[in-house]
Amino acid sequence: LIISGGYNISMIAPIDGYVTQGIEKSKNHNGIDIISKKGDKIKVAEDGVIIFSGDHGDFGKTLIVSHPHNYFTIYSHCDSLFVNERDVVLKGNPIAILGESGKTTAPHLHFEIWHNDTIIDPRNIIKKYGELDVSTE
Repeated sequence: LIISGGYNISMIAPIDGYVTQGIEKSKNHNGIDIISKKGDKIKVAEDGVIIFSGDHGDFGKTLIVSHPHNYFTIYSHCDSLFVNERDVVLKGNPIAILGESGKTTAPHLHFEIWHNDTIIDPRNIIKKYGELDVSTE
């Protein structure tokens, strides 16, 4: 995806799995849910800095990463977190373990991408998730 200013954002899939739910802004679901095996390692999608590492209510153990050019990624429902706020992470680094913390019924990764204050559908940036989408939206 090329944005204004010619910057090319290329992110990797943080985990292997199938997309079981897409974005539903009316239900405040601003990301996709990716089902995978509990205990799988979650990788950071792009180089960045951890700006939040901790418990986030219904989302459970959550990481928020700030990336170049005002991109942000959010990783929720983790079982354990490997990184702390202000840690620098490189694309592909393991940052957490997939789990089912917070309000959820099964182990999965809730994954969001933001550019400034705009929600970006990860299926538009990470081709694999568009191909492995079994959600109904």
